Amino acid sequence: MFCGFDLTTARDMILDVACNKIDGESIILHAFSNGGATTSIRLCEGLIEKLPGRKFFDKVILDCCPGTTDLKSATRAIAFSLPTYPLARNAAAWIIWLALISYMIVRGVMRIENGIDKLRCQLNEAAIFPLNVPRIYISSRADRLVEWRHVHSHTENARQRGYHNVKELQFEHAPHCAFLQEDPEE
Repeated sequence: MFCGFDLTTARDMILDVACNKIDGESIILHAFSNGGATTSIRLCEGLIEKLPGRKFFDKVILDCCPGTTDLKSATRAIAFSLPTYPLARNAAAWIIWLALISYMIVRGVMRIENGIDKLRCQLNEAAIFPLNVPRIYISSRADRLVEWRHVHSHTENARQRGYHNVKELQFEHAPHCAFLQEDPEE
């Protein structure tokens, strides 16, 4: 076990494949949403710990990530799994909103780093994701959990940090992490 997650099996399989690749074979890392991106970073840290300085992934796909921690997005993400009954949902949304404001105030006063902000930084750290690894960002204007503009701003930040082989694929109507529902051919 490393980094709080038991990713040992995944790490060891990737190490085995990466160390025994035949020319033309590639390993693609596909992270879904902020949770998948966080897990991907932990996985990369575990790989780097075992074999520092090695490139493990030939391409990276960041699907509907990373988001940001603005109040609206955070409330929407937490409320996503709530029951659909309107009265209960609205009451819970207000409670979530108040809890998030309290959390943000305490975090600001105590200068505690926000997990999503840290995630956004780590995804653009060359020590974790080498600059020469191509990446594609996938987002949708219809995504209600991770707004496309947050993904786009991270894309721009990646380019500014030296990631030059970066592409964006943006959909209009696809729900969160479900772009195949809009265009299976893309």
